[in-house]
Amino acid sequence: KLLRRDTLNRMLKNRPNMDELVQRNIIVNQTEEERQSKMTKLDKQWYQRRVRGVDRERLKSDLSNRLSRRPTIKELQSRNILQFIDLVEVLDVELEDRQADKPWTRLTAEDKARIRQELNEYKSTEMEVHEESRHRTRFHRP
Repeated sequence: KLLRRDTLNRMLKNRPNMDELVQRNIIVNQTEEERQSKMTKLDKQWYQRRVRGVDRERLKSDLSNRLSRRPTIKELQSRNILQFIDLVEVLDVELEDRQADKPWTRLTAEDKARIRQELNEYKSTEMEVHEESRHRTRFHRP
């Protein structure tokens, strides 16, 4: 069993050198001026993201304050967002049995075998199946 330190050392020994990384375009070969100009661009982008983040935090707090203060029913009615109808209509309805009929529970073993046989016959003769996928067609036991 190898120790973690041994595997780390082995990995570090096998890592490519700087020239190989440049050849593979993993590290871009830049002059110091290019690197400095890029860094200033990155600094500007970071600063803008930071400022936007502050604005985003302020927006989040404003929205959470609005959500925490819920309007009353009277306010919603005054703005025509919520409306109640005073009229309630009650109708007589016949009682109806809403339990589903399960005809498959009444099938005998012979009925099930006949259905499987008919399904197999349909799959083998009438059903259109691509020639290369015919071997994937599943037939039921008789």
